[in-house]
Amino acid sequence: MLEPRRAPKYDILIDRIEEIPEVEKAGPSLTGGGLLRLGSGDVREAWIWGVDAKRESRDRDLRQSLLRQSQQAGELSFDVPGYPNDIGGWVGIGVIAEPDEQTDEYDLEAARNLMGKQVVLTTSGYVRVEPEAADEEPRWEIKRKVLPFRISDIFHSGMYYKDKRLYLPYDEFYKLTFGDESPVSATSVRIIVRDGVERASVKAAIWQVWERFASEELGREPDAISRASIWGREGHADEFYDELHKQMAVLLLIFGVICSVTVLLIFCIFYMIVMTKQKDIAIIKSCGAASSSAAFIFLGFGTCVGIVGSALGIVLGYVVTKNINTLEDWVRIVFGMKLWRSSVYMFEKIPSEVNWPAVWWIVLAALAACVIGALIPAVVAARLRPVKILRYE
Repeated sequence: MLEPRRAPKYDILIDRIEEIPEVEKAGPSLTGGGLLRLGSGDVREAWIWGVDAKRESRDRDLRQSLLRQSQQAGELSFDVPGYPNDIGGWVGIGVIAEPDEQTDEYDLEAARNLMGKQVVLTTSGYVRVEPEAADEEPRWEIKRKVLPFRISDIFHSGMYYKDKRLYLPYDEFYKLTFGDESPVSATSVRIIVRDGVERASVKAAIWQVWERFASEELGREPDAISRASIWGREGHADEFYDELHKQMAVLLLIFGVICSVTVLLIFCIFYMIVMTKQKDIAIIKSCGAASSSAAFIFLGFGTCVGIVGSALGIVLGYVVTKNINTLEDWVRIVFGMKLWRSSVYMFEKIPSEVNWPAVWWIVLAALAACVIGALIPAVVAARLRPVKILRYE
């Protein structure tokens, strides 16, 4: 028998989750797919999220992504200016527009002009069918549902898959999906954690609350409890990000192999210096310098090369990273090539944050490479015998 998947007593679960110190706010949510009709013959696909606007007011990223309400104080709202009695919704800019082929940017001014426009959403919902016979149980059928609403705000996060979303009031979308006049359950809970909180620690605390709630309030067995899952901010895109991290690891490995040639290059350079400066080294040692002093000359030289090269690399890398989007625009303007497209890489802009812990590890690796490359020539210089070198001078 087809039954909708719903979790009752969601308000109790939300209250318990909000008692966790690391959690700032929690609220019910409902997701689904549908088609949005913008006009005659203009139908767009959208991923629908039913959320509580007041609870979502604590989500800073969500607020900053709304074109109209991002600069407004107070709680977020689905209210449509000029249409107090109509249902409002936040529509992702990726649903109502397409990015420019050359610049890969959206026309935000044209998007703002759509605020207040009435659109029609077509989706699927559950309909309870009463049995004909007294001994039969009621069944659920999936039917087409239609909801006219007005665009109250435009959602523009800069992430391609997020900008394909459509946000609706939770009560209205719940009623559209399940037919109930007021929500009595939720299919998921959106949780906003406080700044600086480690995801792993709060995730464990949330799971403990869920296990206790499902066992005590819902009477579920351990197998049924374990079917629930906790997603991060990326949601279903976690697997996509995991693959990106794997590709980055492989890329770093390739760069590591390429950069290992630096050790051989430094070795060759320093070895040639030792061979061409044998007489100078012999004179220094004949004047009383120890073999270790001759070795430390080349080790110090290699260390200085590593320090100077790393410093220049940090400065150049920081400047390029922070201006990478400007450089990409310059390449597009000069050569007519668009190197970065949001539909391919999922982001409108190239990430430009510097991972400083990784930078220091790379600097240490560079210094180690310079010291290792200079080590053998330093040993050769230390073992030079002045008598043999200066015998015929």
